[in-house]
Parts: sequence; structure tokens; C-alpha cells
Amino acid sequence: MTENQSKTPGKITFTAYAVLFTAFVGLVFAKEFGLVDGLLAKRLIGSVFGGLMIVTGNFWPKLFHPSFAAISARRDRLIGWIFVLTGIALIVTLAALPDSSFELLTSIIGVSGFGAAILVAISARRAEVRLPAEHSSDPRLKRDMSLRLVALYILHAIGWCYVMFLADAIWGDQAAIWTVMGFVFSNTIIAYFELQWRKALT
Repeated sequence: MTENQSKTPGKITFTAYAVLFTAFVGLVFAKEFGLVDGLLAKRLIGSVFGGLMIVTGNFWPKLFHPSFAAISARRDRLIGWIFVLTGIALIVTLAALPDSSFELLTSIIGVSGFGAAILVAISARRAEVRLPAEHSSDPRLKRDMSLRLVALYILHAIGWCYVMFLADAIWGDQAAIWTVMGFVFSNTIIAYFELQWRKALT
């Protein structure tokens, strides 16, 4: 990850997202139509999620406004590295572990990575400062906030996928179904606080 935080994701980043999401959709259809073995499909889909975390973690630190406090820059770099390392750990685990254990362990790794990122975000939140008034109308701020919002919802969805996988591995299909309700509720909470954050910065 680069230290130049003024740059925003370019064509390579969005191309990587397009390839990974296309691969995800293709694998889901292949699994449903029996073209790929179920366990192999789970490994490949998990690797795609790991790739999404690596890509997002790489550009996440570049998505803060230059006028944010230094603590925000340090926090975002740390969160970015957490996502990158979690994604790498997922891919390595999925490639190395036997069929009997990879589902539970990769679910734990995914949930732990997101939990660590959330703790970092919470711990640094109180140290942030509001943007100076002269920067509140900066078009870069609106652009960065929009990109952040997209990345946030992508990561939120991936995080809940790992919660669902973990619930399924421990308690079975019925528990995994209940996590869908948790995802919907959590998504609503995220949207509410994102709106409040936007208001606080402008």
C-alpha cells in the first residue's frame, strides 16, 4: 500500500472488483448447476472473498480526505493492512487445509479480521476532529465519502457472509438463516450512522 493518500482507486482497482464479482457469480451458478463440486466451490468462493478483502484493504487508506486528522490516516492504514492480511490468510488456509476443517477455520479468520478492524475504528473514533469549515464543500470530500460508502457496504456484506458460514459450521443451516435477519438489521444501522457521519462533516 502506498503512502500517497491523495490518490483514489483507479482502473486497476475497479477492474479487479469486476473480475472478482464476475468470478463469484460464475462460481455460484456453477455450484447450483452441479458444474463444480460443492466443497471446491466453497474453497473458490472463499478465495474470491479473500481477494475482495485484499483489493479493498489496499485502497481503503487512500479514501480519506487530506484534511482529516493524522489519527484518521493511521487508523485507515491499519484497517487496510488488517483486511489485506486477513484476505491472504483466508486464501492460504483455503488452499492448504483439508475438507474436514477449512470451513470452520476460514469462517473464524474472516470474522476475526472484521472484528479487529471494527475495534481499531472504534478506538480511533474519539480522536478524530471535524473538518475545517473551508473544506466542507470540497468536491473531493463528497467523492471520497461516496467511495467509502461503496467500500463499506461491500465489506459489510462480506463480513456477514463469514458470520453466516461460521453459524452454519457450528449450528447448521437453521442458524445461518437467522443471520440473514441480523445482516438486514445491521445494514440499516450502518446506513443510519453513515448518514449521521455525513451530516457531522458538512
